[in-house]
Amino acid sequence: MTCFLARLSGSQKAEWLLRWALAVFFFFAGLGKILGGVSAFVYQMTPGFEDSMLPIGLVAGFFWILPFLEVLLGGWLLIGFRREGGLLLTGLLLIIFMFGHKIMGDMVGIMPIFIYILVVAGALYLPAAWEFKCCKMCKK
Repeated sequence: MTCFLARLSGSQKAEWLLRWALAVFFFFAGLGKILGGVSAFVYQMTPGFEDSMLPIGLVAGFFWILPFLEVLLGGWLLIGFRREGGLLLTGLLLIIFMFGHKIMGDMVGIMPIFIYILVVAGALYLPAAWEFKCCKMCKK
């Protein structure tokens, strides 16, 4: 690991750190929901949206796929496969989280999510430490 880090510039080390922090956060958030039971997670989360403008079926469907999406995004960010796409999807998911907090009237919960969006933006801005390439012909 020391050899790998020694070859990176300071901005690439910062990108690696930000991306891996996001990867660990999302991977273990999703894994915890899966191990705790996805149905229990959905049952816990949907009541907050019953009086909202969103159809409860759409909300429940989102909460059913969310843990698996978090694990997938966490792994995607960890290996650096199509880095920009993974980071953009992560940012989009965070914007959806902000929307959900706004719908629930939880204005205090929006600020930490906004900070995560800034972390995603920072990782996108910095040059890649590495990017997984699926084949020699792939440019990205």
